[in-house]
Amino acid sequence: MNRTMNGNLKKTTTTGATMFTHIKWLAALGLAILVLLVPTAIAQKAANVRAVLVTGVQDQADLPANMKGIQNLLEKNLAGRFKGYRLVGRGAADIAPSKNGKIALPNSNVVDVTVTKIEAGKIHLAIKWDEKGKTVAKMTLAAGKDPMIIGGPKGNGGNQILLLQAK
Repeated sequence: MNRTMNGNLKKTTTTGATMFTHIKWLAALGLAILVLLVPTAIAQKAANVRAVLVTGVQDQADLPANMKGIQNLLEKNLAGRFKGYRLVGRGAADIAPSKNGKIALPNSNVVDVTVTKIEAGKIHLAIKWDEKGKTVAKMTLAAGKDPMIIGGPKGNGGNQILLLQAK
């Protein structure tokens, strides 16, 4: 209700056309916000997949000092199988869900990774590890906090070991 110039009360109403105009503006605003936020949300959901290729050897060898965490993980999980580890190479790729990426490593090693889904703190991967065009390993994994250890063939003076981590 509004007061007129002479002090009388006048009942005001909103017409259907005015209400429709308000709804159109709210819908347009909502769409604009959605268009701005969706690409950011998609970009944030890409998984960073890292691959490290090492060789487990029967003589004393250590990984570089900045890889002590990986060396400790290998020694804990592969206790007694190797006396040391040598770094062959490492690489990484940012891969969105339902997309594919390749991580090239030395000695013609390629890890083909598909992020199948990201849910409940786990990144689900389908991987294929090839060396010189031959498949070494093919599997699906659910990546957690620690790197996954995948044993490979003999090569580089020992046994090849691939570590994969996705965040």
